[in-house]
Amino acid sequence: NDPVLFSSTGGAYGFGALRCASDDINGDNVEWIGFPSGYQHVFCYAYYVSPPPTAGTIIVRKKTVGDPPGSSENFVFNGNISYTENGDFTINAGGGKTGQQSFNRAQTGPGDDNWNFREKLPSNWVLDDLECVSQTGDSTTNVNPENLSSSVELAASDTVTCTYTNRYKPPNGG
Repeated sequence: NDPVLFSSTGGAYGFGALRCASDDINGDNVEWIGFPSGYQHVFCYAYYVSPPPTAGTIIVRKKTVGDPPGSSENFVFNGNISYTENGDFTINAGGGKTGQQSFNRAQTGPGDDNWNFREKLPSNWVLDDLECVSQTGDSTTNVNPENLSSSVELAASDTVTCTYTNRYKPPNGG
């Protein structure tokens, strides 16, 4: 109920990140903790920010049309919305199954970069439709179907859903 630990600090700070010993150091929280040989303790510390950020949610949804029933495809996206080292994330969809990935992210403040992402379209697929919708109407979105990209200026407590719909284009010869 309090993902950035706002209430536990009396409203003065919000949780930023947790670091322990050595981990993947990819801009998110600790995935694992390694204990060097002969050690029984490691040093952990948390970053807190003031004022605490407010957050919203961005959902990247993938729909397919025209593909064979039961088929499945991994669609790769890239952008600052992902905290992986290369910014990639994957959504599996196809054969009548819609896929999606949700990202809880800080609201976009003055001077902040918008949250952005684009699809790396696989062969035999074309973009049919690209749409972003703000649940509250408080977030601003911009889509560019020509380069398969979306940009979100995320408002606090809003949920923005960006839906990429791709059509299967069979290779020549069937």
